[in-house]
This record gives sequence, structure tokens and C-alpha cells, in this order.
Amino acid sequence: LAAHAFSNDTDPLLSRVVLNNSIGVDDDGDLFAYEIYNMNLNSDLVVLSACNTGTGKYQKGAGVISLASSFKYAGSKNLITSLWSVPDQPTAVIMNSFYRYINEGKTKADALRSAKLDYLKNADATTSLPYYWSGFILIGELEETTSNLFLWWLIAGIALVAFLVFIKMRK
Repeated sequence: LAAHAFSNDTDPLLSRVVLNNSIGVDDDGDLFAYEIYNMNLNSDLVVLSACNTGTGKYQKGAGVISLASSFKYAGSKNLITSLWSVPDQPTAVIMNSFYRYINEGKTKADALRSAKLDYLKNADATTSLPYYWSGFILIGELEETTSNLFLWWLIAGIALVAFLVFIKMRK
């Protein structure tokens, strides 16, 4: 979701993503955290490309209640979320690179890291400050690339063969 978002520090369930701010529509156009909690998403990735989507209020027994936590609770396995009011231009650059890397087959963590590094390559002394590029984080499950999985199976296979040879030589 590339939109405006507002974190409500007093009542974090009223934090919201603004989807439509047109006057005269039947729906208010806001997607509130309490509405997201009631959804059944079953999604692999939700990208919250908006301000303060990962910030909220700590509640004993529940942790930080935020837009990000509401998407996680609703069933999103992975989230890209922001920790502060992220600037529009750097956000657009980073997100475009992120999606390109995802389409190339990188893991979500590698894609976000590579997108940030690409941004830094073209940043000047001011826009290279962490405020401009480090506000987005990945929350979710660890991934293994196919090549890593193949490598582990190969190592396990070699270890098994070595073990069998060792046992045969002992007889």
C-alpha cells in the first residue's frame, strides 16, 4: 500500500491508512487498524509504503499495537513497514528497486537490502543520512533461497555417503 498513514498514539486501534479522501463517498476511505485485525489475509507479503506504519503504542500482553501488527495478526506472513515519517522521493526509489529485485528472484530481505544500497549509491551527503533510507524494515519469516536449500541437501548427502563409507571400512 503506497498511501498516507496516520499513527494514533492515544488509541493505536484508530491508526489508519488513507485509501480515499474524497468527500461525499459512502465509506470514510480510511482503513483502520481495528478493521485490519478482523480480516483474514493469508498473504505472503504486505508492503506498507507509508509513514509510521510500524510505530504504535506498547500494550502489556500484546506488544506494540500498530498498523504493522494488525496486518501480521490478520495473517500476513511478511511485512515491510516504516518506523517514522519517511520522505516521499527516497521511498519511491527504494520501493521501485525492491520490487525489481523481488521480480528477479531475490529473497525479501536481500531485495530490501539491495534496494537501500542502490539508493545510497546515488545519494548525496544529505540524502545519504539514515533518515532518508533506513526507515523501512522487514518483519516476518526467514526465507531460504533455492540455491541455499540445494546446498544444504548436497552437504547432507555427502555427509551421509561419508558416514556409510566409514561404517563399511570399520567392518
